[in-house]
Amino acid sequence: MSIFELKNLQVLVLTQFDLSFNNLAVNVSSSFSSFSPQISKLKLASCKLVSIPNLKNQPNPIGELDLSDNQISGEIPNWIWEVVDGNLNLSQNRLVGFQEPYSIFNMNVLDLHSNRLQGKIPLPSPMARFVDYSSNDFTSSIPYDIGNNAPVMIFFSISNNMLTSVIPESLCNATSLQGLDLSSNNLSDRIPTCYFEMGNVLGVLNVRRNSLYGTIPYKFPGNCGLQTLSMNSNQIDGLVPKSLANCTKLEVLDLWNNKMSDAFPCWLKNIFSLHVLVSARKHEYSIWWR
Repeated sequence: MSIFELKNLQVLVLTQFDLSFNNLAVNVSSSFSSFSPQISKLKLASCKLVSIPNLKNQPNPIGELDLSDNQISGEIPNWIWEVVDGNLNLSQNRLVGFQEPYSIFNMNVLDLHSNRLQGKIPLPSPMARFVDYSSNDFTSSIPYDIGNNAPVMIFFSISNNMLTSVIPESLCNATSLQGLDLSSNNLSDRIPTCYFEMGNVLGVLNVRRNSLYGTIPYKFPGNCGLQTLSMNSNQIDGLVPKSLANCTKLEVLDLWNNKMSDAFPCWLKNIFSLHVLVSARKHEYSIWWR
């Protein structure tokens, strides 16, 4: 196994630096003061790092920092939100929290999945387009104004945590949202109707394995763009609304393990894009592949 000493790296101009996914153990114990002030991308994924490199003295912000798939533990230092301006990937580490005080801003991509993060869910940057908080140990509720704070967000996942309370309606204000994954939590109450009325933008809605109840709204819009609707293992009741036929791009519909009283909705065969259908009641269900 090779060991790469970043402190010995002397360069005049360095804009991108990538050692990811090599058989290297990178030593970042010293400061990165020798790095070029023009550096825009630093990628050290899967380099056996045990700490976040000290980048707080960099004269200019870094556009992309990827430290994923390492062995970094402890808190995310609060200076990192000022140093990184664009994309930050700290996924698949052993991080447990956020150093206070902190404020997330100017972050287009924030990937923190598969850590051990606890405490309150941080509000994304107003510039955020991709946010992944999945597979952590969050136990709080989803901030009620999260959608107002990230109006241009395209993808948001907070699946596989221990979240409680309700699904906030404010996420409907993220009008560019294409993928929303809230699965495998303990969210309760009804799914806000506006989630089913987001038109041709929202393609994936995954709320399976929660404690949600109520009925599926009966009015899917004529321009419905849903491709995946997964609601299994909740307490949803009522019927499958026939307006779901408006979702002509639907490929996966999973309603299994709920309290629905409907029979097999054969009229869904008219949705020619539908490939997988798992329906309907907890002890009586049908699985259909086209």
